[in-house]
Order: sequence, then structure tokens, then C-alpha cells
Amino acid sequence: MAYGIIDLSKNLAGVKTTSNSLRKNEFWAVDDVSFTLKKGEVLGLIGENGSGKSSLLRLVAGIMPPDKGRITIRGRVGALIAVGAGFHPHMSGRENVFLNGTIMGMTRDEIKSKYQEIVDFAQIDEFIDAPVSTYSSGMRVRLGFAVAVHMDPDLMLIDEVLAVGDFNFRQKCSEKINDIRRKSAIILVSHNIRDILMLCSKTMVMNKGKVTFLGGTRDAVDFYLEQTNKKDADRENNRKDAKRVSTVSLLYGELFDNRNKIAEVSHQWVDRAGKTVSSIPHGSRIIMQFSFRVLYPVDNLIVGVPIFGRGDMISAMNTDVDGIRICVGADGYVQGSLEIDYLAFNPGRYVSVFAVVDANEFLYRNVIGEFVIGNLPVAYGSVTLKHLWRFEKV
Repeated sequence: MAYGIIDLSKNLAGVKTTSNSLRKNEFWAVDDVSFTLKKGEVLGLIGENGSGKSSLLRLVAGIMPPDKGRITIRGRVGALIAVGAGFHPHMSGRENVFLNGTIMGMTRDEIKSKYQEIVDFAQIDEFIDAPVSTYSSGMRVRLGFAVAVHMDPDLMLIDEVLAVGDFNFRQKCSEKINDIRRKSAIILVSHNIRDILMLCSKTMVMNKGKVTFLGGTRDAVDFYLEQTNKKDADRENNRKDAKRVSTVSLLYGELFDNRNKIAEVSHQWVDRAGKTVSSIPHGSRIIMQFSFRVLYPVDNLIVGVPIFGRGDMISAMNTDVDGIRICVGADGYVQGSLEIDYLAFNPGRYVSVFAVVDANEFLYRNVIGEFVIGNLPVAYGSVTLKHLWRFEKV
């Protein structure tokens, strides 16, 4: 606090307070970060709490000045950095639309012309004349996001606020982000790895104020999860016979590998010719080959394969639901396959998980891999079912 008072006093007196050295008990919240973002790109920022992501956004938004280095922005910046930021709690939602829009650089005429679009997007018509202090956090997020995205920013900054909204609103926001990315650049901070994978063209991983990785989103997520897994493994070293739980659970649910009870696990997707596939046309036949060895007498062995796409689990197959009793050899070895005769998922990226359960206990649950489905000119929704039209002659 003392440092803050000193710096503020110097600023008021017109004395520049930038410094290349730290004072006692200070640390660099953002240290030597450099990147370029162009129109049409979405940069994801991921990292543990305290890694400097939000501080970086505040610097880019101009809320805080950098102590050294420079930030160059060409165009108008729209920032949604905190829930209800820029809102006056005792003013109505209607008044705050004009206040918040003005803070973000919109003219009054511009706000008037887009007012109804903003209210419709936020879906708070019946509460628009109530004080913002009576709004829930989700309502404030919807209103703040609606104002920010309708100001047509050249650079949009979004910091974790989408986690507050409900599922339908998050889907709506994702669609809007994909829409505005055509004419803007976006920086998105999120702990929801699915959002990062779905929305970001490239991603930066931060740790203790520094950039540890900057590149393609899939590679960045793999790097981040690998680093987090290493930290988890270090914490687990002193716990005997513990289940290995991977941080990939952020994406596809909790993962297990109980090596005291299961071993030699193998799984892969192959095509008709038995060749491992990572890309396959819509409507093709695909086969998941698997094998493993259980190391104890099992009670009720179940194999399941959930498939995730576009942020959520969209299908799952399970031997228990299908009424299949798995026969285990005398040596505990199990080998089998799952055949999908017609892959009906629409074009996109999908991730499948392989799970082995004994009664209600997970023995193994891990990601099989990612596959891409293509070759469909027009698609609606997540699935295009195999179908046939018939018309009677008139």
C-alpha cells in the first residue's frame, strides 16, 4: 500500500514512475511477454491462478501502465475483464448500457442504434429498468458481454467471465465470438480448456508472469496439461498405491490408471483395412481395437467409450447398457473391438475416451485420441443421421 501511495503521488505530480528494478517484497506480475495478434485471430491465455493472465489483460486494456516495454494497439478495444465492470449498481440496466458503452468509446447515437440488439442478446428485457444491484452475476455478465461485443471492437479482451453464464448463454457467446473474430482480434482468458480448444487459433501458456509456450492451441493445451501432470505426479510421489489422476479431467472428466489392478492397456481407432486413423470421412466405418489385462478376479467388468465434440459429450457406448458380458481369460487378458458401421457425426474434431470399470470402480479411463471428420458439404447440428427420402407419385 505504501508503494501504491508513493507511485500515485508521483503520477499526480507528473513524475514518471516506470522502473526496471524491483523494490523489497515486489515481483514481476508480467515479465518479458511479447506477442503479435492480427485481425481474425483468437489468442487463448491459460495457466495456473496467479500466472499473470489477468494482469496482462489489464495492461493491454490500459487499466494499468507497464513499468517497462510498450503495448501498441491499432483500433478500438472492448474489454470484459470483470463481472459488471463499469456498471453503476444504483443505475438501471438501461442507463448502464449507455454508461458502459460510453466508457468503451461508443457514441450516444451508436449506442441508441444498437440498444435493442444489446438488450435482446442479454435476454434481460423485463429487468432492463431495474437497478443493476438487483441483478445476479449471470445477468451482469450477459449485459456486460452484450455491450462489449456490440461496440464492434478491433480488439476484444475476455477474462473468464463466460464461466458465470449458463450453458445456453455460453453457447451463444461462443457463436458471437466466432462471428466477431472475422473483423476483430480477440484475447480470451479461461480455465475452461474446452472453450480454449473450440475458440482459439493460437494459445499462450503463462507461469509466474512468463510465457512458457506460445503456438497452436492443441499443442499449447498438451504442453499445459503435461506440465500440470508433472506437478501432480510430484505431489503424489509420497502416496503409495494411489490412483493416477490426470489433469486432462479438465477436458473429458476424471482419468484413472489403477496399475495395481490393470495393465498392458492398448486402444486405437482403425479403418476397414486396420490402419490407425486420425481423419476419416463422414459416414465411414470406424473400429476401435482394445486390449488389457486385469490383475485380480473381477466382479462385473464393463467397457465404455464416451465421445466428446464441440465442448460436450455427444455420445457414449457401454457394454453394460448393451447387455454384453465380458469373458476374461484365465490369465486376465481381454481383447476386443467396437465397430461403428456409419459414423454420423458432422465435420469437426472429436475426442474419445476408453474406460474399464469393475462394478462401480474405475480401473482405467484415458483419452484414446482425437479424430477429425470431414467431407460433408453442408451440415446442421452435431449429427447427420443415415436417412432416405421417399415420395409417393401423385
